Amino acid sequence: MTFRQCADGYIAAHRAGWRNAVHAGTWPQSLRDYVYPVFGDLPVQSIDVALVMRALEPIWNTKSETASRVRGGIERVLDWATARGYRTGENPARWRGHLENLLPAPRKVQRSSIIRHCRTPK
Repeated sequence: MTFRQCADGYIAAHRAGWRNAVHAGTWPQSLRDYVYPVFGDLPVQSIDVALVMRALEPIWNTKSETASRVRGGIERVLDWATARGYRTGENPARWRGHLENLLPAPRKVQRSSIIRHCRTPK
């Protein structure tokens, strides 16, 4: 089972519970834009920290809110795949005690980029 197939399964299972129509459209689109080019067609069992980082690092400091949502989406899909028996082991997209050690907190990245843009040159 590929990551993309698992994402499709997760989305199909949860779509009815999504109240926001915009969210229902943007969530799958963000996976298509940022995740599938990196590991969408790989077996879900082979997804590791290095692949998750390859998907997130290019956007983490420039699109922190999007990157944070993408990370959460990867985590949910991998949790779904584990619950369905398609993968075993730790979730490489988990934030607490894991990716928080490799990436700056999104709110800190966002805050620092806002401060940079709000400063007026002297």
